[in-house]
Amino acid sequence: MEKTVIELFAGVGGFRVGLNNITSIDENGHAIENGNFKFVWANQWEPSTKTQHAFDCYNLRFPENFNSNTDISSVDKKQIPNHSLLCGGFPCQDYSVAHSLSKEKGIEGKKVDSLLELLKSNNINNLEKILSNSEIGKKGIAYIEEIISILKNSGIQNEFIKFDLSLARGLASYTGAVWEFEIMDGNVGSVSGGGRYDKAVSKYIGKEIPATGTSFGLERLTEIIKDRDMLLNNNKDEILIVPLDKNVIPYSITVANQLRESDINSNIYPNIDKLKNSFKYADRKNYTWIAIIGEDEQTKDVIQLKNIKTKEQFSLNVNETIKKISQK
Repeated sequence: MEKTVIELFAGVGGFRVGLNNITSIDENGHAIENGNFKFVWANQWEPSTKTQHAFDCYNLRFPENFNSNTDISSVDKKQIPNHSLLCGGFPCQDYSVAHSLSKEKGIEGKKVDSLLELLKSNNINNLEKILSNSEIGKKGIAYIEEIISILKNSGIQNEFIKFDLSLARGLASYTGAVWEFEIMDGNVGSVSGGGRYDKAVSKYIGKEIPATGTSFGLERLTEIIKDRDMLLNNNKDEILIVPLDKNVIPYSITVANQLRESDINSNIYPNIDKLKNSFKYADRKNYTWIAIIGEDEQTKDVIQLKNIKTKEQFSLNVNETIKKISQK
């Protein structure tokens, strides 16, 4: 089969350079092609400028009569020849690929260095330096630091937390952090992924609601659970922990971990909200118990424990709470 190629958003010819292993030019400035890909049509058009530097550069290296310098939306598609491979770049006017025929230098060197430095850095402290002049960058770093702090307060060790700047998921949907969960041993890899998407719900109800979501590879997880004999008896006693403000979230996480260590299923209410909304949520989700934690409870190292079914309420420390919930 003849390897015929067309290019959309051809730029200065990067696809052609790679496919045909171009390493030099002749005395006329034309590229010397060493591969067997036959380019039959190319289009390059920059709509934001009258001067077409990228096309001029392409046309100098590859002086073909089929080179097109017209807005692709106005091209008669019937004029595009048959082909076995289509290469498509993407327009990015902020980083013009060519400045002039005399100095095609692509992205400015400083921008390249900063971009590569940013992509390679998975260290929060380094990122703070790199993004010190960016308000959005500083806000993002603070957001990540808060998440990592919550993870550590949940008892997750550093070796199980990895910040990876290259991780990307559904950029059109997510509004905050994204994540993946991996099984570290046995070369299993990722078993779950998700992120925060506060704006997703607003499409349907007209207001933003804090939301996160995670999808699981159920078949893979099921096999892992079976192979490693990880099935446990389900304890139906469930408690919803409600922090009254952000300052008590670390203490609330500590309480939740202590309850979980005693086989009591514990969840933390996902938002700082009015107390009546927390109670409605607990009732809707059929929780047996609700634990209310404010700054006063944190200071006294207690929680306000309430039985949703019987309406009984107690002020107890964690050990007393465990005994109370465990009573049959």
